[in-house]
Amino acid sequence: MLRRPGSDPTVVFIESGSWQAFLDLAGALRTAGVGITRVTIRSATRRTRLVSLVESGVFDRTLRLVEGGRASGTAPDLNGPEVAAALDLERVDIQAQDDLVPALLRDELVPAYRRLAEGVDPAVVADKAVQAAWASTAGVATPDSWSSPDDVPLPAIVKAPVGSGGQGVRVVTTPDELELAWIDLTDAAGRPPFAQRLLRKSVSTGGVALDGRVLVGTAYDGHPAADDPTGPPAVVVAVDDEEVMDLTRRVLAEIGYTGLFCIDWVRDEDGAAYLIDLNARVFGSWVALQALGLDLLGAYLHTLGIAPEPQPTRATLGRAEPTLRYPCPTTSTPSAVRSWRRESLAIVRRRRGWLGDRWALAVWVRTEIGTVSASLCRCIATSTSTAAA
Repeated sequence: MLRRPGSDPTVVFIESGSWQAFLDLAGALRTAGVGITRVTIRSATRRTRLVSLVESGVFDRTLRLVEGGRASGTAPDLNGPEVAAALDLERVDIQAQDDLVPALLRDELVPAYRRLAEGVDPAVVADKAVQAAWASTAGVATPDSWSSPDDVPLPAIVKAPVGSGGQGVRVVTTPDELELAWIDLTDAAGRPPFAQRLLRKSVSTGGVALDGRVLVGTAYDGHPAADDPTGPPAVVVAVDDEEVMDLTRRVLAEIGYTGLFCIDWVRDEDGAAYLIDLNARVFGSWVALQALGLDLLGAYLHTLGIAPEPQPTRATLGRAEPTLRYPCPTTSTPSAVRSWRRESLAIVRRRRGWLGDRWALAVWVRTEIGTVSASLCRCIATSTSTAAA
């Protein structure tokens, strides 16, 4: 939401569990002097409460208004009127995890969440079926899809109506796998998943748009970690792919979108590109692209009305930039845990200058907690297997 004269905007992060992309953006915004509020879960496990406490110093204030969530194993929800009473929705920009967007839609908080052209279905910010319909209107292809498990050609990919970071996605190769995925990925409100033709993963596009015009953007390859092949990227490489950038501009212009964005693409055997997901929020790879020279932060501040439009920038092509992975994989070997700690702290040192001291302190403490936790879990697993033998 653009700032009104004499007022300062606040960026509000609404989450059902700690997410690195939010913490990174919060650190950058604090360094830039922007107010930041965190809306998070009311109750949590002891470990989750500890992580939340460690991270809380990065935010100006924390409001516990989210019920359920990933930590409790239940679908997250929040009370829209309660959120509206705690925030000045005329002066905020909301960054929300995808599993909470249905609640924002239900309680009509989307105008504060993301600005769209008049007449655009607000569900386009999260619902993949609605995204496909608007992409088609823009002349952008999406893979063939099926809303029923009957007659789905295999192999296929099954997706929950709303999901992110590899969650709610299942590749199926047999009828039994398809049936199980359909049951597992039906959401708490009873909305079924859908199946899509399984195509080759291609690049993603990320950037910032204002009223449907891309201010800054690039295509990039995100390479996931070997132990999380459907998860977010562990390494990011900017690439030159003008075809998908042109398709990106067409989609965002069609819906008149304002804000940070990430779009995922696949290609068929002939090389044609298909849109599979529009993430209408900050995304995990943004901080790596910023480090590669793409001024996403400056462009985002411009959409908030507190900075001039940045000069066009381009990300350095072909250079691999790591992202922070958290938590530490508990199934890793001791050497892998040590390597994870070393790589994480190296990233903290490199990015401390523009993500801030509070961010650096929070990530450092959290990394040490993650290292101890992963080591303890491995010791317990080793002891259990030895006893069983």
